[in-house]
Amino acid sequence: MSTRCLICESSAVLSKESVSTLVMLASVIGGFMNAARRPSGPEAALPGVEPINLEQVLGFVTEGIELAQRRWAENQPFLQDARRFQFMQHDRLCLRCGALFNRAAEPELNPDSGVG
Repeated sequence: MSTRCLICESSAVLSKESVSTLVMLASVIGGFMNAARRPSGPEAALPGVEPINLEQVLGFVTEGIELAQRRWAENQPFLQDARRFQFMQHDRLCLRCGALFNRAAEPELNPDSGVG
């Protein structure tokens, strides 16, 4: 079950932990785009550029991942700022209304209470 916003009931809620995943994904996509734009090999000099084949795409993905790994340390200040200023002391952020809140504690199942 996804977490819903306490204010607007939206399911577009981002956790503090998922921010690092998004930063890594953005870094991989950026590396992929840089690799795809960079001409390589003798075909780069030809005026009629051939369509990109699957092998080249996989090479771009590999280069993108490698670039993201090399730049991970450079991304840490951005990641720390996002966690500090966007989330403050909370661990959830609603992307729809901007509400900050903490994850609700899971209710304990107690057979004597009649709940659960």
